[in-house]
Amino acid sequence: MYSYPTIANVAMTTGGTEYSYTIPANTKKILFKERSGGNSVKFCFTASASATTYVTLPAGSTKYLEGAWLTGLTLYFQSANSGLVLELEIWQ
Repeated sequence: MYSYPTIANVAMTTGGTEYSYTIPANTKKILFKERSGGNSVKFCFTASASATTYVTLPAGSTKYLEGAWLTGLTLYFQSANSGLVLELEIWQ
């Protein structure tokens, strides 16, 4: 049986604003990046921490996470610039 990824796009309309995405149940792998490739993204797994306690995804980079621990986890993220999109590829 084949499995296909779910694609999600989250608009980051305002720079410096925290956005979130709840990772679906039974997720095994997730890949995410900023669509244009020209902007860095700060991300974390705790609400209201994406401006203080975060990991930086450098411009043009992709982040890959794998494991059962992803199920139901919420990803929090932001960028300094407005009008961006975070692209997510989710494998269940």
